[in-house]
Amino acid sequence: MSRAPSGVVEQAQRLVAGARMLPVDDAAKAWEQAVTVLQAAQAQLLVEGERSGELVAASGCRTVRSFAMSILRRSPGDTAGLAGVAVHLVAFPKLAAAYAAGRVHTPNLRTIVRQVPACGLGVLRDHEDALVDLATRAGPAEVGAFCQALAEVHRPDGAEAKIHAAGLRSVRITAVGDLARLDAMLDSALAAGLKATLTATARAGLP
Repeated sequence: MSRAPSGVVEQAQRLVAGARMLPVDDAAKAWEQAVTVLQAAQAQLLVEGERSGELVAASGCRTVRSFAMSILRRSPGDTAGLAGVAVHLVAFPKLAAAYAAGRVHTPNLRTIVRQVPACGLGVLRDHEDALVDLATRAGPAEVGAFCQALAEVHRPDGAEAKIHAAGLRSVRITAVGDLARLDAMLDSALAAGLKATLTATARAGLP
């Protein structure tokens, strides 16, 4: 793990000691918000270092991703999350401000960033006010559900996919001697009901 200058570490230790004087629940909340503020500052600093070339000069790493992997010793998944938040933070100034103030937790921002391919950056930016409101009072599950709903509404190929699926629906019955062969492409709910009906009918006809 990378080592910070001793003076910075001492300041962090004083902050921890000061918060420890609070009741347990208040101390936990204070530390959580402080950690979030630091994570936001780290993300902003890393992306600025990448764009200015300072990461290359200081560590030989050209990207936030490579810096997180080689210098910060982050796992691949954590590296992807850090890089995604850092790179996309500039596109969401209101979320960035809330993040810097410790009002939006890192997992919520990582959830939003993961939805960029499905929703499109423009759609998420258009709904930034709603994202700020939700991300400051809810968790990743609720934020993810909201983004998925946006993707369903705004996904340009959604209607085409539904039309294609409708075109696949079909029923074909072919005589095979005294029996009949059934081939069908149905909605899952209808298929389940039909299967149950056919099974019950077939059993009723057994001697």
